[in-house]
Amino acid sequence: MTSKWMAAFLAAALALGAPLASTQAAEIPSTQPTSRPSPRVLALIHDLTSDQFSTRQIAQNKLEQMGEEATPQLQEILKDSILSDEASARVRTALLRIQEGRQFGPSVITIHCHDAPLAGVLEDFAGQAGADLGVDRPAIREFVASQKISLDLDHVDFWTALRAIEDASHLHPRPNNGNGQMILDQHMGWFEPWNGRCRAFGPCLIAPQSVNWSIQFGPGGNVTSNLNLQLAAMVEPKLRVVGYFNSNWLRQCMDDKGHQLAPPGPPMNFGGSTAQWYTPLTTNLQIVPGMGNKIAKLTGELDFSVQTKSDLVEIDDLASALNISRSAGENRITIQKFTSLNGQYQLQLFATGPAARGRWDIIQTLISPLQILDEKDRPLQLVSTNSSNSPSGQMSITLAYIAVQQMTGIPIGPPKKLRWEITTETRPIKVPFELDDIEFPHAAEEAR
Repeated sequence: MTSKWMAAFLAAALALGAPLASTQAAEIPSTQPTSRPSPRVLALIHDLTSDQFSTRQIAQNKLEQMGEEATPQLQEILKDSILSDEASARVRTALLRIQEGRQFGPSVITIHCHDAPLAGVLEDFAGQAGADLGVDRPAIREFVASQKISLDLDHVDFWTALRAIEDASHLHPRPNNGNGQMILDQHMGWFEPWNGRCRAFGPCLIAPQSVNWSIQFGPGGNVTSNLNLQLAAMVEPKLRVVGYFNSNWLRQCMDDKGHQLAPPGPPMNFGGSTAQWYTPLTTNLQIVPGMGNKIAKLTGELDFSVQTKSDLVEIDDLASALNISRSAGENRITIQKFTSLNGQYQLQLFATGPAARGRWDIIQTLISPLQILDEKDRPLQLVSTNSSNSPSGQMSITLAYIAVQQMTGIPIGPPKKLRWEITTETRPIKVPFELDDIEFPHAAEEAR
């Protein structure tokens, strides 16, 4: 549709008024959005000219909720001058928020295929998800070379699409060797996130993992009980998590009899290391007399930061990795030397700035994306991290590696290269969530 044709169409639509707003069209789902404005989009554009503020606001919200499919249509509409200044401003705001959602909000996946080559479907899925997922690795290419797949996914969230692809392809999500990023692999993952109680919230998946009841017998006949809850929090791989999840994630926890089980003070949160797409969230719940059989309502909020800008350091010959420095904000990291000792390889770093003055979380953010690779770009496994501080506030860091693949332990080639993505800018993300119907273990009968 040309711009002039669209303007004429839109002008006629505006003249029709209310009848246009009720028009609905059967649109064929597609992974390739069209620039031809649909009747639905034109109806919402018409509502942007309403005399009622609430109508204009609702229309803008609905355009934003349409996401990527609306982007080329709104861009085409903006080429015309028939819109009012406010309507044009609202369209531009909707486009900005759609763009922000693509970067930081939930991905929306549409894949319709029948007996299609699995390699192509994986590429399409990774493209829509905004993350490579390791689908170009030679081992995966060989595994999927002759496989076909059929899927019927229409505007589903990333996690629903991932589960469908896992079931159909027998590829499983797991952390990449050394940096925690999600990749798809033919080997079974190291955990099983899927269960009937997991829920997607924005770009995250929250899955209850366990409720454990324990009784400790102490001196003098003292007996204490503990009720521990663990959730799995997963973040879409397009978001590079840096630092740690905020430990104060639990907001409310009620049993089915209305008792408040959330403990006073911030709950403990274990995990959530740099560049990690999966972390456990753990807390101890209060045990109260007459408590119910399950958690009826649990609300919380994930609070973490994601990388928005980075500086990539690539060294093709580790022998030359001497006294190479990079800055990240007020911090500076220097690669001092790389050595081999007793079957292990050691990389020695030197840090200055706030990171070197007791902020180990900042150090983790800086060094976790650092990878030592063999000549085939396979990362060695990091086995230990040691550090020491000098009186002047400087920090010496030693990273030890072995030439095997993480998870499988399969030997790989000796170290050859270094790849280091240094986070230079971050953005905070907050994701509220709510779960229900989580049963207590039978031992809780003692408290009733």
